[in-house]
Amino acid sequence: MTRRNRWLGGVMATLAIVGCGGDDAPAPVATREQIQARLPLALTEVTNETSAVVDVASGSASIDLIGEALESVSLPDSVMMDPTPGPGPVARGFRALGRAYLTWVVGPNLDSDTDGDRLVRWLLDNVFNDASFEGRGVWRVHGQGLCGEVCSGGAAPGAPPTFTCMPAPRCLAHVDELEIRVRVTLQGSGLDFALLVGPGRDEVLDIALEPRKVEVTFDLGGIKNAIAHVARVLGENVMLPTVLEGRVRFSLTLNAPRDVTLQAAVDRAIRVEAASDEGSISIELAAKAPAISVRLRDADPMLTVQLDVGKLTVSGPIHDTHLRGRLGVLLGGLEGRTELPRGASMLTLTDLGLGDVTSELSLDGARLIGLDLNAMAGRRTALTVTPGAGTAKAKLAFEPGLQLIGDLHLERLAQMGNMDVPAYLFGQTYTLDLTGPPVIEPRGRLLQMLAGRFRLASSAAPEAVVVDAPGCLDARDPVLAGEHALLGRFRSVPCP
Repeated sequence: MTRRNRWLGGVMATLAIVGCGGDDAPAPVATREQIQARLPLALTEVTNETSAVVDVASGSASIDLIGEALESVSLPDSVMMDPTPGPGPVARGFRALGRAYLTWVVGPNLDSDTDGDRLVRWLLDNVFNDASFEGRGVWRVHGQGLCGEVCSGGAAPGAPPTFTCMPAPRCLAHVDELEIRVRVTLQGSGLDFALLVGPGRDEVLDIALEPRKVEVTFDLGGIKNAIAHVARVLGENVMLPTVLEGRVRFSLTLNAPRDVTLQAAVDRAIRVEAASDEGSISIELAAKAPAISVRLRDADPMLTVQLDVGKLTVSGPIHDTHLRGRLGVLLGGLEGRTELPRGASMLTLTDLGLGDVTSELSLDGARLIGLDLNAMAGRRTALTVTPGAGTAKAKLAFEPGLQLIGDLHLERLAQMGNMDVPAYLFGQTYTLDLTGPPVIEPRGRLLQMLAGRFRLASSAAPEAVVVDAPGCLDARDPVLAGEHALLGRFRSVPCP
């Protein structure tokens, strides 16, 4: 690791521990003695209980059910472009991310009672010391605790080697120029840390520590200003977006012993705009609090997950051989909830939805694809996945049912003259209805209706494809003259 990377890593470690205040009235400032007394209380219980409940969850067969359910869900083999045996990429990715999070982010290095003590000692020695105190609860961060040492010396003839080590002078100078300060205020029985960067003292993030809760808030506008200042000090050029604003909050709450809740919230809408050679790129994510909530506990239900992500809008230029113009993506939202008890044999997802507006893909402002989920039933549905045994696929049950409406206008792509787009994607609306309530199960190249009815219709086809339980849907039917180019592939057959 280079000298710069060493002290920069120390700076980033400090940023991960200390933060900036919000918009509330000023709170009483803290003293070094109050930090020394309160910080261990705010860290120890949350750290130890979180590690304990993660240990329980990571070894639970109920948690593994999520991966098993994903692995056993697939389309009929004939619909897949390149069916391969074993878990699909979504399932493999889910398990890899889950295990990485449990192992690297929360445990096992946080299960020692001494970790919190070491952290407190390092902060008191290197950040909240008397020499760094500037008054009114503000400490200036200096390079002695952050910069790596440079050693010089050697061995003279007949004498043992001697070395002199001291922090790198250039690193010390850079840290002083960065002007990193920490303002600490009292919040109830806890502490609030404010990170101030640069001569303008831009507030970057806020960390509120309480005995049973840790809350971290990032101000994206302050982060942009801080990055620009750091780049100037280091003499480096950085590509920053022209607009970066929004406020994101993460929290971990200890509800009871071995019972923790993690939440992510968008307190102020995120907006990013950046310039490119072809045109501007923009991203907007609506405010939602909380957007994600995960509760882990050593009880029933063991896992509770709640999603309520706001509307996402992305637009930017695209220019390649097949597609030119300004591409836009609108996702109306993402909602859903699941509770996983001990000994669960199925995964139930309730209140599933894609927001309260039509999701769409557009080109130069004109819709290419529009998608609605259960538009006539509150835009929500519930799904129960029962994993199959061995190589068997999962059974999927919807309540009250599933309706997907796709509004397709891909003729705009064909009009560009260099894309081969099937005509059945030109100016048609497709409707997939599963009613009954329906229960379906993929069976090799077939899709069996165990209960309810399957119906696939097109605005350009006189008749729909209908399959009633206990029949099967076959997607291998040759399309005959006069039949719809897509619906003609499907037919209802008796199940073998």
